[in-house]
Amino acid sequence: MVGIELRYDREVLPVDNAQRLVAQFGHIAQQLAQNADADQRLGRLRLLSAEDGAQLCKWNSTIPPRIERCIHDLVHDQMTAQPTATAISAWDGEMTYSELDDDSRLLAYRLVEQGVGPEVMVGICMDKSKWAVVAMLAILRAGGAVVPLGVQHPVARIEGIVQDTAAPLVLVDRSHEQRLTALADHTQLLAVDSFFETAQASLVSMPESDEPCTSVQPKHVAWVIFTSGSTGKPKGVVLEHGTLVTSVATHARFLSMGRKTRCFQFANYTFDVSISDILASLFSGGCICIPSEHARMNDLASSMQTLGANYVNLTSTVVNLLVPAEHPGLSTLVVGGEPLDPRIIEMWCGTARVINSYGPSECSIFIACSHDLRRKEEAAIVGKPIASGFWVVDPADHGRLVPLGAPGELLIEGPLLSRGYLNDPVKTAASFVMDPAFVRELGLPPGRRMYRSGDIVQQNTDGSLAHLGRRDTQVKIRGQRVEIGEIEYHMAKQTGVQDAVALYMRQGPLAGRLIAAIVLGQTLTAGAVDRHQHATVQRIAKEQEESARLGLREVQHGLSQQVMHYMVPSVWIPLAAVPVNPSGKTDRLAITRWVQSLSPDDISALTSVETQVTDELPGTTVERQLRQIWSDVLGVPLCNVTYSANFFSLGGDSITAMQVVSASRARGILLTVRKVLESQTIPKLAAQAQRKLAELAWALDAVVTKHAMLRARFRHSQAYGWQQWIEKELAGSYRLNTHTATDAHSMQRTVAQSQASLDLEHGPVFTVDLIERQDRQILHLAAHHLVIDLVSWRILIRDLEELLVHHKLPNPSSLSFPVWLERQRHSLRTSLVDTLDTLPVAVPTANWEYWGLTRQDVWASLSSIQTKCDSTTTSLLFGSANSALKTEPVEILLA
Repeated sequence: MVGIELRYDREVLPVDNAQRLVAQFGHIAQQLAQNADADQRLGRLRLLSAEDGAQLCKWNSTIPPRIERCIHDLVHDQMTAQPTATAISAWDGEMTYSELDDDSRLLAYRLVEQGVGPEVMVGICMDKSKWAVVAMLAILRAGGAVVPLGVQHPVARIEGIVQDTAAPLVLVDRSHEQRLTALADHTQLLAVDSFFETAQASLVSMPESDEPCTSVQPKHVAWVIFTSGSTGKPKGVVLEHGTLVTSVATHARFLSMGRKTRCFQFANYTFDVSISDILASLFSGGCICIPSEHARMNDLASSMQTLGANYVNLTSTVVNLLVPAEHPGLSTLVVGGEPLDPRIIEMWCGTARVINSYGPSECSIFIACSHDLRRKEEAAIVGKPIASGFWVVDPADHGRLVPLGAPGELLIEGPLLSRGYLNDPVKTAASFVMDPAFVRELGLPPGRRMYRSGDIVQQNTDGSLAHLGRRDTQVKIRGQRVEIGEIEYHMAKQTGVQDAVALYMRQGPLAGRLIAAIVLGQTLTAGAVDRHQHATVQRIAKEQEESARLGLREVQHGLSQQVMHYMVPSVWIPLAAVPVNPSGKTDRLAITRWVQSLSPDDISALTSVETQVTDELPGTTVERQLRQIWSDVLGVPLCNVTYSANFFSLGGDSITAMQVVSASRARGILLTVRKVLESQTIPKLAAQAQRKLAELAWALDAVVTKHAMLRARFRHSQAYGWQQWIEKELAGSYRLNTHTATDAHSMQRTVAQSQASLDLEHGPVFTVDLIERQDRQILHLAAHHLVIDLVSWRILIRDLEELLVHHKLPNPSSLSFPVWLERQRHSLRTSLVDTLDTLPVAVPTANWEYWGLTRQDVWASLSSIQTKCDSTTTSLLFGSANSALKTEPVEILLA
């Protein structure tokens, strides 16, 4: 008899884990003792104890069956239940469930005419809008499958996906037709917005009651999501109707989504979370809130507030752009796509429900969600299974279960599994396995299909999962799944590339960055021709840097034409040779360790080869501010943020560009994400910001042209009294000045001078001052009270914002006041008849004496009643009291 005593720190190891550790030790020791005389190999020991096996079987015994319904049927259920409820609230308009049903049905009939039906895949390359949702639902109702194509993706990638899916049709926005003309050899393009805005829709033959396609079934494909592929070619994950219905209906119920849910739809359509955003909202009778692409990337917080969103699913990186105090109406915050930042729990706890979600595309969006998280220590917990079964196995042997609490690869079972990979039975068979060996060992019934996720997890004593990493080179970059092999494949295909290694650094000075180590043909040394001779990293010689710079530029450009922007490495290191191991394969571990060991000076020297460094000048005020912003956002020392440094080389991407825009706005510098990504260097970006003055002048010209009273002039004469006229010439009709204010006093003096300069007779009656402070810009507008009021100010500012952001006015000019008066006068003279003549019966003359009245007014009286509303009533009047009938406060007062 052998006794075991375990001493441990309860602050480090919970009691349950300690007891399980002792039990597992006893289980292994017992097997060794029973087979002491036999030739027992450690690798053949059964790691899972009988107790653990029974617990796993119990947890996985409640997997529900698949819901055998089609997606559009569940959406139609909501249309029947609440036809007038708002289904979509988008930047380009709203739609009720009835309108969504009608428009999607109409477009579906057109698609059927084009040959769409079950198992026919239809591409969709559209910006975020109400029409994109209509298009998706129409494809499903026509029996087809939705294949999202990224509007920002390289055309070559889109063309490859269209060919793989044999899509006969691609639905687009009118704005993307020209860019996608290269697809004409493979498919047809149909602009959805043009279809509804022109007479095309009226030409479609549509019965009153029948569905466009009655042969589509739950087993048919509904969506194909393309993810990064290790062989250089994207993989298409095939999701069926029944699978998605089961997944979305289940997790919508888990997340308490209902008719009051207003889901902010942030994720790209190429990301499977967008399917959940759209379908879960519609299945629950809620509303999908769709921002414009510009607002989504440049003004996220404001667009969420404007659309009244109370539910959102974001990555940790994007959540960190938001401030809880600005979103009191947000009740549910779902975080997924990348590890949950513990700070998010601390910041949002008490404001919104914080839920950590997990699920690969191969398993229909979500397979696990945590509950309401309240402690930052829970950040690694991705939750318990949703309509799924979890089995944690030895990464080297998927038929061998590991003990509870031990790390291993996650196998997923249940109705949420996809059909597999499009046109790739070999990869499908490798990733989706039938009846691993442990099924028979545990006495489970056969016929169990499981997906090998490749994720290394740890299963806790309550059945929840903690995500630890990957067993392969797949990584998550800003929530996007990326196969390192795909990047290396396309880099190796570029002209002049001898060797190419891509690494996603998790530690060291380049942590969180995607780097490329490249050996170019022109940088090879005489001894480096045979790559098998080198066991260490070989750096290029100083005299080779210029040729390496030119070569890297060509490789970067070529790669950007083949893969998405987030798959282009941010750091490029030219090498003379890469190390190899004894078997002749690239020694990735040696390169990783070498990069981790680099000092900041080493990194600066290596990456300077990528970009031509110019003499550094002091820079303008805007350039210095942008340099500090880049340093703060990208986490790069200020000394490394040179004026010639490339934004992407410093680790920038579209998400960090959003952070740059937000930080710049706080300092009064107006930028957009597109300008940050296109400019790439600080001087070019600063020039964009400084051009904002010219844009401001253009916008003000447009506003003053539209609103004629801003060009008004007034004169008083003894003969005619006050007269008004409008200056026809725009030049000189208003004034725009720029100022630099060192303190608040000088700014107040500037404002006072501007107000005092208003002149009714000679003009101007409208002045604008752009005041530069050390930390921000201030725009001061002043107009004479005779030409403007509070309501007019709101219209003026709205128009100015629309011009600066979207470069267009929201509405055409309304009638001028003189024209309106003239038309009223004309209407009174020509259109109106005697009221008595329009009545069907004769009306006798009123008997004034009976009522004690005379025909003429002989006296008059006036009563004045005043009342004040308290703060609560005022808040209701300007807030929720208008929700029921969508009224304005003035309408309630008049009623």
